[in-house]
Amino acid sequence: MKSSSTNANEGIRGYYEFLNYKRYKNLRGVTDYRTACDLIQKDGWATSLTYAESLKKYIEYYGLLEWDSKALGGKMPDRFIPGTYTVISNGLKVRSGAGMQYSQKLFSEMTEAAQKQNPEYKDKGVAAYKKGTRFTAKRIIKVSDQEYWAETPSGYVCLMKDGTEYVK
Repeated sequence: MKSSSTNANEGIRGYYEFLNYKRYKNLRGVTDYRTACDLIQKDGWATSLTYAESLKKYIEYYGLLEWDSKALGGKMPDRFIPGTYTVISNGLKVRSGAGMQYSQKLFSEMTEAAQKQNPEYKDKGVAAYKKGTRFTAKRIIKVSDQEYWAETPSGYVCLMKDGTEYVK
């Protein structure tokens, strides 16, 4: 029977070898589990279209983020990083700055791509993302552990406030 330290060492060695495959090199340095799950699926690890979402649910259900915390010296990785997100609630306002105190932008101030994804806001004249809108977060602004904003090509959107997430 192998000791747990041998199993842990073999696991670390296997992970190192995994990251050396050309296909998975984009995982190096990724500390956000959601991003890692998405990349693993995108890189062809699994054929299931729901693999990444299922893997995220298992990580959350079994509290596996605790292992990340230990590996990172007690510091949990930030919840949001630059990348592509999908809006999960309707009417996510696009603002002129990162915070509720900033004004909502006009529809005409959104990028052409954002306008095409959200035509229902044209008549209202306001900049907002409907549920299902995909956008690129160029930069993440962490206000607190309970509030995150993203700078997008069209303006700023709230990713999470008071623990409620508006994107996935």
